[in-house]
Amino acid sequence: MITTLAYHLPEPNVWLFRLSFWGIIGMLVLGGLGIYRASQNQFALHRDTKDVFLSMPVTLLNWVSLALLLWIGRQDSDLLRSLGPEAAQAATVWLGTFAIAIVQAKKCNPELSRSQTLMAAAGRLMLGTLAQIGAILIPLGCLFMFIGHMYTRRSWLSWFYGLEVRLLFLSLMVGAFQLVWTTIHETDREEVNEKRGWVYGVVNVVLFGLICWGGTLLCEQYEAATTEELLRVVERKKPVAIRHIIAFNPELPRDEAILAATDIGSKKTLRALIRTDRDLATARERANKNGHQQIVAFLK
Repeated sequence: MITTLAYHLPEPNVWLFRLSFWGIIGMLVLGGLGIYRASQNQFALHRDTKDVFLSMPVTLLNWVSLALLLWIGRQDSDLLRSLGPEAAQAATVWLGTFAIAIVQAKKCNPELSRSQTLMAAAGRLMLGTLAQIGAILIPLGCLFMFIGHMYTRRSWLSWFYGLEVRLLFLSLMVGAFQLVWTTIHETDREEVNEKRGWVYGVVNVVLFGLICWGGTLLCEQYEAATTEELLRVVERKKPVAIRHIIAFNPELPRDEAILAATDIGSKKTLRALIRTDRDLATARERANKNGHQQIVAFLK
């Protein structure tokens, strides 16, 4: 499965994609084993309520950095050169948060072996991730109910049926979060305050919002390129600069730049610009129209 996924990517960076993918699989397996063994009272995942709350930012940064690594791994291999520093930073955060989770698990269970400590750390991260997903889905369910109420047809039957479906969806989300919180309470060493579950959920949502806000500010530090800037780089025939712009501005329209590169007749520039079948069709149409036979042959 992983080979099929990786090799169907355009110019794939297979090794980073595989590393990220198997990292997720490894975390799921280790985390599942850790939760199971903790539920059998072989070791504890958390010490007390304070330890549960301290694990939240570690868990959030861990799965966010892993998701970022997986996204980077799906980029084209030549674009990765521009994303290399970001990949290194995400990998550092991922490994660093996992190391912190190991230290936290060891403090809860000083007598554990290395393998058991790894399972306990992965269990902490997996249980925290499930709690965060459940906590985020609850306000989304409320939003779903509000939007559905605004746009539901006015007949009483359809309104009642729609409300019933939304209440069922919301109750499932709340039930899933309560199940995870109960699991956290049952796999602690000392005592986790059961009444703090709603505080835990609210703090998870707030932390997720802060991460999104911080990510937005971080993205703003990378100056967004314009089509005019891309065209200037194309005119100067600088493939490295083109890849850098595309890597950090994946949604930037490239049609005008492809047309300009086709008119210039620069093969290296076209190789850096063309990313999709639509880009290729645009370049071929322009080359055929202008009678650039060398470019037509190159695009074939």
